[in-house]
Amino acid sequence: MLPSGEVKDTSRGSLDYYERLKVESEIRERCDRVVFNSELERRWQKHQLQKESKLNEKRSKLVELLRWEEQQNRELCRYKIEEERKASRKALMEAAVNLKKEARERDEKTAAEMYRLRFVQNNVPLREIFTKLHEAEIMKDRAQIAKLKAAHLEMEAKETEVLNKQKSHFEEQLEREEQEARAMKNMAYDCVEDYKRAVREKQEERAREKQDELEEGKRLAEKIKQEEIEDTGSLAAQKAKREELMKMIQDDIALHREIREKEELVDRVVSSYVNPALPPLAEKDDREEKETRRKELVKFLNYQKDLAHENACFEKYVDKCYTEMAEKRRAQEKERKRRQHEKAVQLAKEIAVCQRQAVDNRIAEEKMRQAKIKEDGEELRKKLKEEEERTRKEEIRRRMEGLKVGRILLDQIHYEQERKKRTKDDELKREREAMLQAEIDYQNKLAKAMEENPLLEKLHPWRSPALRNW
Repeated sequence: MLPSGEVKDTSRGSLDYYERLKVESEIRERCDRVVFNSELERRWQKHQLQKESKLNEKRSKLVELLRWEEQQNRELCRYKIEEERKASRKALMEAAVNLKKEARERDEKTAAEMYRLRFVQNNVPLREIFTKLHEAEIMKDRAQIAKLKAAHLEMEAKETEVLNKQKSHFEEQLEREEQEARAMKNMAYDCVEDYKRAVREKQEERAREKQDELEEGKRLAEKIKQEEIEDTGSLAAQKAKREELMKMIQDDIALHREIREKEELVDRVVSSYVNPALPPLAEKDDREEKETRRKELVKFLNYQKDLAHENACFEKYVDKCYTEMAEKRRAQEKERKRRQHEKAVQLAKEIAVCQRQAVDNRIAEEKMRQAKIKEDGEELRKKLKEEEERTRKEEIRRRMEGLKVGRILLDQIHYEQERKKRTKDDELKREREAMLQAEIDYQNKLAKAMEENPLLEKLHPWRSPALRNW
């Protein structure tokens, strides 16, 4: 047995050891946590710096892109403003030209009317003649109106006759179908005749080719026989003929060689004229000549510049003179137009009083004519509307008949589908009843076989009732 004091010292030492381990583990954990946090902080700072640098790069690129777009927009706006300025200037110039043209036309009309009125005023005895001429024109217009009415009535009668003679839609369709059938029949007959003719021509051509081949074979056979006879009898003639042929070939070769040499000679002469040899470069130093030419060129350019400046000044002076002349002419023209306008207003008032009655008469006649034309048009429109109504009713009747036939066919289809469905259901019902009856028969036979089994009497008492019930 150890003393109690020693036991206490041992327990305290063990406790100090475990406490030290615990403290060391806590210190180690705290250090690891500090290291981990510092590493995490460092990586986080690095990630933030990278992210910030990427964002700064994107911002710089975006700023450059926006500046470029701003520059492009400014250029585009400047171009559009310039185009609008040019268009407005062009429109103003065109408007000025149109105004000048209208003013000129108005002045010409006013002058012509003034001339006419002056002519009428200076020729008072002619007014009676003008009145008679006016009455004659009125009578002529009335005769023309009567002719137009008669022509209109005749045209209406012709249209009515055409409408009465016009066939119905069904008859036109039958005639069209008959014409198409007749055309198809004629086309088929023509095709058959063409085919027969082509077959006949091919047969005749084949017969002629066979006859030509036979005749050609006979001629070749006779020629071969004749050549054999000539070969056996005239070897010397063949030799002379061969020598003559060789001589002709040699002469032909020499002639072609001479022609080729002449062509080459002509090509060389032409190339020598087209591409002459370049002269040798001068060995003398031409710096002084170049300097002289440069000075002369500078003088000429200065002369051209002075001449252009003088021409510009002269053109400015001429433009100024023309502008002053135009201003003076414009003022005179304005004063003349004002006086002319006053005279034209007075003259127009007088003309208006004279022409109002004639205009009223013409308006009344025009209204009557328009009313007549409108009435005739209404009648024709009514007839056309009745014809369209008849056609529409006929079309509706045919469509209703088609729908009726389609409805009958649809009812027949539904009846057939229902009949097939009932037949199929009856077959399934019979099959199901047959299967049920077969299952019942099988169970009855199985129960009967189990009842007749002699081994059931030797079973355990607890099992026999169950098997018997089975």
